Amino acid sequence: MGYKLVDGKFVLIPEQAEIVKKIFNLYEDGYGDMKIARLLNNEGIKAYEGGLWSKSSVRCILSNYNYTGDLILQKTYSEDHISKKRKTNNGNKDKYLVSNNHEPIITKEQFERVNNLRKERFNLNIHTRQQYNKYPFTGILKCGNCGKNYKHKRSPYNNYWICTTFEELGKAYCNSRKIRDDVLANTTCQALEVNDFNKEMINRQISLIEIFNGNKLIFHFFNGMKKEIIWEEPKRSDRWTDEMREQTRLKSIEQHKRRKVRGED
Repeated sequence: MGYKLVDGKFVLIPEQAEIVKKIFNLYEDGYGDMKIARLLNNEGIKAYEGGLWSKSSVRCILSNYNYTGDLILQKTYSEDHISKKRKTNNGNKDKYLVSNNHEPIITKEQFERVNNLRKERFNLNIHTRQQYNKYPFTGILKCGNCGKNYKHKRSPYNNYWICTTFEELGKAYCNSRKIRDDVLANTTCQALEVNDFNKEMINRQISLIEIFNGNKLIFHFFNGMKKEIIWEEPKRSDRWTDEMREQTRLKSIEQHKRRKVRGED
């Protein structure tokens, strides 16, 4: 995306180049791969060859050094002359850099900033990914709108669950709502008629929880019983703490600094 080949040379496609710039800028402003994909899909911006954006397609843009105007050769190679199967060159063969090969879309400095951010976020999320399957509600939450599973997400402020369709494709494909983990736990206690949240009771009694708009949850029990509960929105005083406000203030300052570096302010 962003170029076309003309007589063996990369020629800029201005409208596609703007999309590439937008992706890099959004990532610097704190958006993740999936959030960027959802935003582009919701805005009706088509991916390469007219498809939908996904986490992997955004990742391919952000990791492509060729957008700096330099060209890296032999990033892939043929496994053998018979099968001609292409393999990624992970140090198996030499790579070659052609400087200033074509018109850049982003600066080398922005590419380095973005990819340093990616490394930082990757390291921060290692523990989260390792703990993914240990959440009590993993595998039993189903979207009542599209039928897909809900997945656990972590924000600087709280943990929550979100429909995978909504996260990957946006509200145009599923307008379901996310639900906070603590709200889900409290509502589950209400369904089980207990005071304290207990993971083992969930495993023994609940087979499925369907999540609908309108704050509706339908609990399916292993004994065949169903129970519908409307959960209450957390009070505004419960949503924001002094720590959360300070984190938001610091994040806003950091985003302003990044825009200033890019010359937007």
